[in-house]
Amino acid sequence: MDSNKKVEFEKAYDDNSEAIFRYVYFRISDRERSKEIMQDVFAKTWNYIMKGNEVKQIKPFLYKTAHNLAVNEIERRKNTVSLEEMNENDGFELEYEPSVSTEESIDAREFFSKINNLDKDSMGIILMRYVEGMSPSEIAEAVGMSSGAIRVRLHRAIKELKKIYNTN
Repeated sequence: MDSNKKVEFEKAYDDNSEAIFRYVYFRISDRERSKEIMQDVFAKTWNYIMKGNEVKQIKPFLYKTAHNLAVNEIERRKNTVSLEEMNENDGFELEYEPSVSTEESIDAREFFSKINNLDKDSMGIILMRYVEGMSPSEIAEAVGMSSGAIRVRLHRAIKELKKIYNTN
């Protein structure tokens, strides 16, 4: 086993595991299953690398794997849950850093309640872009679309979010 690969993989895990968990959790709304899928993402990625395959950019590769596993889970369950239900059923709470003002906290809660009204694909793209800070090209690689298509979908999702904000 190449020790450089192991070190790089461990760094990728340290740098991305929480974000991958969050991404999956917002997609499937099940904390325990999200942890399992996050672990599966890294196990599948490690197996892929150990088979001699090259991963040029690890972050988009991890998100693509997470996206595919989350979509499979959604298809398997055919179930959507609102953030309010997650709070009631799973004890889900949006955590805020103490340095964040109360006004910003309310805005974040409102954002997460509004984003839940988008379709799952749009929600995933918005989360990758604005919560995880991924570039359109990284998102494109993660979900298997072109950068142009991602930009269009981001534009449409933002437009839809504006409508949601204006109607409530």
